[in-house]
Amino acid sequence: NLEYFEFIVMDNRVKMREPISPSDKIVIIGITENSILELGGWPLARRKYAELIEKLKNSGAIVAGVDIVFENPGKPDEDKYLAETLKSMPTVLPVVHEKRLEIIDSEISDNLIDVIKKPSPSIITKGQKFGFINTAYENSNVDGILRSLPLKIDVNGKIHESFAVSCIRAYL
Repeated sequence: NLEYFEFIVMDNRVKMREPISPSDKIVIIGITENSILELGGWPLARRKYAELIEKLKNSGAIVAGVDIVFENPGKPDEDKYLAETLKSMPTVLPVVHEKRLEIIDSEISDNLIDVIKKPSPSIITKGQKFGFINTAYENSNVDGILRSLPLKIDVNGKIHESFAVSCIRAYL
């Protein structure tokens, strides 16, 4: 298969190219198992995320991309604190694109429907930016390897940007 051969050539070209230096304008803060234990266990208190965003803002960060799905409400006072903190600077929160079986008249049908899961409304304020963080398997190549991600998706007639694109837009 010619397409498969082209992917092998492309993979090898990427491996042979010069290393690309990361930008000094991007900082990734990882949450490790050790940091989770030090901060009181999982799930982390929402105030911890708010404190981290405040530290980023006070350190001169222009945008915070928070790649944590806050799907369920937390403690009301902590959600309010996080919402206020998210509002204090440009932030992007993730959404998840899912395909689910449709329920019609309390019966599960055979129809798959597209759903966008947003964070809990308790932390969303007016003007909050979002970006999707996952992609469907059908975006992988014939050999099952995912080599690129869509920059936008159309879900039920509404365009959703990727998390990365939303972060760049918030920065610009």
